[in-house]
Amino acid sequence: MTTDGNEGVRLLLETELALEGDKVVVAKNGPAVLRKIKEKNPDLVILDIKMPDMHRLKVLEAIRKENKRWSEPLKLDKVG
Repeated sequence: MTTDGNEGVRLLLETELALEGDKVVVAKNGPAVLRKIKEKNPDLVILDIKMPDMHRLKVLEAIRKENKRWSEPLKLDKVG
């Protein structure tokens, strides 16, 4: 799963990961990340450093609180 507030960055990450053969779930904001993690149960989450509506650390805290398996890898990213 990848997330970014910038549509162009989301598209870039989605394309690059898909080219590597990964099944990619994309979210544009914090609430979408939390919802899609419950729905899709991804193996990896790439979080944008600057999310427009929810601070990344709050998203990370919510992910770990709501999804006990998420002591697994999370990558905080600054692309743009």
